[in-house]
Amino acid sequence: MSVITAGSTPSLPKGPVMASKYHLPHDAPEHDRLEEQSDAIIAVMGGQVIHAPLPSSIDRAIDVGCGTAATTVFLGRRFPTASVYGIDLNEVPTLHPKPANVSYIKGDVLELANRDERLQHGTLDYVYSRLIPLGMDNWTGYIGTAYCLLKPEAWVEIQELDFVFHNKNSQPIDGNWKWLREVRRVAQEKGLDMNSGSHSTSYLQQAGFENVRTMEYVWPLGRWRDHPEGDLMAKHSADTWPDIFAHLTQAMLEKTHTEEEIRPLIEELRRTLVPGEEGIHMKFFVTLGRKPQ
Repeated sequence: MSVITAGSTPSLPKGPVMASKYHLPHDAPEHDRLEEQSDAIIAVMGGQVIHAPLPSSIDRAIDVGCGTAATTVFLGRRFPTASVYGIDLNEVPTLHPKPANVSYIKGDVLELANRDERLQHGTLDYVYSRLIPLGMDNWTGYIGTAYCLLKPEAWVEIQELDFVFHNKNSQPIDGNWKWLREVRRVAQEKGLDMNSGSHSTSYLQQAGFENVRTMEYVWPLGRWRDHPEGDLMAKHSADTWPDIFAHLTQAMLEKTHTEEEIRPLIEELRRTLVPGEEGIHMKFFVTLGRKPQ
């Protein structure tokens, strides 16, 4: 893990305000994949589920884009006297026994904020989200909403990935991957940010958060002896990435490309997403910010 000091602000995409759409399946096999991925992410982070320096007791927290609610339930158990809400665009599957202090809300947090009585401005101690780039088309609006929902001196935590593939020396290797170039281009047109991990620092700073800091981890495609904490992720990625990225590419491009155009891109995708050279990875970022007093 490395800690990044906030520097200059890069150019950030500004998405339109619209109903978000998730671009991956919502079924039992996908739920199983998300559970395995969650375990692998926690291993990559050295067993640390959250990073915000929260007090031993809080009143109210939300997990945005909660998916299978693994982290929502973790928060409910860690803070048994708090009201913890998992928010997702889809129904939350019943994979985890739900503590009495945990509730689920179906919908878009941008539309629910200050309308749902449980999500009033200035009432939350903690806003958490992980891996929501495929369902979030307005990052500026989302971070601004988080700022409004939080109490003074409360924390936001954003855990996100950059869709850029690197070698073990952190040099990008995907410049000639046509499938990824097309996915990035269409994603930008949809208002999605495929580099939300490295952009989160600037999103938080622009919203007015202070004490903004970022931790960086590696998300390996194959086993990397220098990063044994990534072994579980390496196996998970090798087993699932070709199929999940093929689904993503099909879903992202089906309205702008013909099947004849998509087919060779997916064939190229399956050739490139095969563990080969040791150290191929993406970068996973955890960014924290505190609302001022």
